Amino acid sequence: MINFLKRIFRPENHTLYIVWLLFTGYFQFLIFYGEMGIDPGYWTSIRGDAVTYLRLSENLYEHGTYSNDEKPPYTPSIYRLPGMAIIYLPLRIFFSKEGAVNAFLILQVFALAVSKFAAGRILYHKTNSAVAYVFFILLVSFNYPLSRFQNRFLPECFSTAFLTLSIWCLFHYARNLKMNFLFFSGLFYALALFLRPYLGVFIPLYFYYIYKADRKPINFSTILNRFTLFLSVALVIETCWVVRNFLSLKKFEPFDGTMFCTMNVPPYCEIRKLIAGFGGDYTYWTKNSHGRWFAKYLVNDSTEIPVTIFPNHLFTEGLTVDSLILARELGFKPFNPQTMDSAVYLANVEHSRQILVRFRKALKKNHPLRYYLEGRLRYLFKGIFPVGGGVYHLNVPLPRLDLIKTFFHVFLNSGTILSIGVGFLSSVIIFFYYLKKPDKDWLVLSLFCILSYMLTYIYFVSVEVRQTWQVSLLLPMFTSFVFTTDIILRHKVLRLCILTLIIIVAVIVSLLQSMPALSQIVMSKLV
Repeated sequence: MINFLKRIFRPENHTLYIVWLLFTGYFQFLIFYGEMGIDPGYWTSIRGDAVTYLRLSENLYEHGTYSNDEKPPYTPSIYRLPGMAIIYLPLRIFFSKEGAVNAFLILQVFALAVSKFAAGRILYHKTNSAVAYVFFILLVSFNYPLSRFQNRFLPECFSTAFLTLSIWCLFHYARNLKMNFLFFSGLFYALALFLRPYLGVFIPLYFYYIYKADRKPINFSTILNRFTLFLSVALVIETCWVVRNFLSLKKFEPFDGTMFCTMNVPPYCEIRKLIAGFGGDYTYWTKNSHGRWFAKYLVNDSTEIPVTIFPNHLFTEGLTVDSLILARELGFKPFNPQTMDSAVYLANVEHSRQILVRFRKALKKNHPLRYYLEGRLRYLFKGIFPVGGGVYHLNVPLPRLDLIKTFFHVFLNSGTILSIGVGFLSSVIIFFYYLKKPDKDWLVLSLFCILSYMLTYIYFVSVEVRQTWQVSLLLPMFTSFVFTTDIILRHKVLRLCILTLIIIVAVIVSLLQSMPALSQIVMSKLV
């Protein structure tokens, strides 16, 4: 019987694991169907970011212009990079608008399943452990952060899939130095890059790995040719994007022109920087947040949020509560051409921006530790313990869930938090473990994971905080986590203690996420 099971579940049985990943992917698609609501004709809810992604793509198909306008003249836009449109347009040729979105959802479940399988093969090639391979497949099969995005018209699933497939092709290139693997690695990376532009920070890691892949010395022209081949697709798409922007808008814009400012109000970028300085919440769509306090007039919210939500150390003798209120009044009241001259409005907006800049500079000068350290730590805890909503748990109160969803809620959160929390430490361990070794595969993979944390919680926190940005890096994190677990399992002394500690931490974190009230108490004590 045991030998029979070993034959069935052997890692070489590719068909079994691909079918399993497809089954679990579409099963979870059905389980979480309608979690965020359903719009007529769609299998999902078109709201939030999905609205602009669909509008931009649909305008390009219907009117030949990549525009965010809802009606003529459909002015060319640089609001988002065209990654979603590249996937959507071929589907739109064969289906209606609603059918193309539904086909997009089906296709992204398939792409994510294939990428999970590819990540598992990378792991098995490096560990040669069937147990680690099966454990990884089970871990990524039931993973809520990835599963919840399968039901949405957003770039997270495809960016995850393309990045993972790019790494898989890169590792295959290193094994046999075949140029077709290098080209396809660059192709998948280009697609991931135009879905999530921040992934461009990994280009130096790719270059380093391509350089180290050849075991014998190579001349500069050979290296340059290989780098060019890898970036060829990205360079073609980027060139088209830059030329299009220059011809349409008469400006040089290589990226997303409003990458960090989703609200079309000039002072909003300064608002984000200021609130991030003390670790606040600047999402204007969240009730009772610091961002909502500023955006009161723009979202038509009659609720008066007290100014006491701002920390006392933000204010000085020259920058008082009245100064902050003045910045809001000048910069965030909608422009009415019948009652205000445009020049006066622009002057008020600039005055508002200058006040916010003064607040931020004073905060940085008077409280540098709070600005550079405390604010970042707050976001770190918010990333691990999301309260009231987030990537890593359901947006539905636990008592309202049925038995099946309750099970998924606790089980999937345990696996995810275990992988993310321990995955970062795993990446650090792997980095130092392989630093002096000739095998650079895991060294590069660990750097992928370490950089993802730096991006999410240290650098981008100054302008944007989105847990969704971490989703694209989940599969590399899980791979590092399982690899480190495999190392632990090979040492009898560490095995019991470390695994017990990991399980306890995972269960505690999952329970905290299941009980927002308790999580809020813990958060208040920690930060």
